[in-house]
Amino acid sequence: MFEEFQNGLLTEEQLSYGISVEHYIISSGLKVLIDGSRLQPFVRAIFGCEFDEDEQGRITFPKHVISHTQKTQYLFRINKGLLDMSQDVNDHMDAEIRPIPFPNMIYVGDGPTDVPCFTVMRKNGGQAIAVYNPDDPARAGFRKCYQLSTHADRVKHIAPSDFRPNTHLRMLLEQMVEEIANQIVAQRKSAVETGTVRAPKH
Repeated sequence: MFEEFQNGLLTEEQLSYGISVEHYIISSGLKVLIDGSRLQPFVRAIFGCEFDEDEQGRITFPKHVISHTQKTQYLFRINKGLLDMSQDVNDHMDAEIRPIPFPNMIYVGDGPTDVPCFTVMRKNGGQAIAVYNPDDPARAGFRKCYQLSTHADRVKHIAPSDFRPNTHLRMLLEQMVEEIANQIVAQRKSAVETGTVRAPKH
């Protein structure tokens, strides 16, 4: 899916306007495990919990801990293009110069730590999808997703966490990417037209 989204999803016109699909991972799990996974080459940045180590490589203390509320900070890092942890995410940046506006972002979450991020996406015009394990006989994940969608108004979409072609989740993601890319093209065409002053005719 990552390869197909990066190389086969956008049209020639969308690509000609400099549009690309990027992937990021924000996790409350250990960053080193995700760094060592086969997903790593396909993501621009991975944010996760980290340990600091001494000279012998022994863990000394937690270096970065990402809780459910801190996950939202990383959405703003992506939004502002501040992927280096040494950069202060709280620095002011006008919305129009942020490299990845929230309306151009899609967030997929599968657990309680994702709920604050769902809220941030909803408030800022982004898309959010809550996914669940369809094979759970107790349907615990489905019930939570249903509640987030129907009663809490945190997400518009819920889907089984199956990313294979032609699944509900895959079709949702492809449709969202297509609509976002079309909106970017329309905005850029409009900016060119309104910014162009026609030469006087004789």
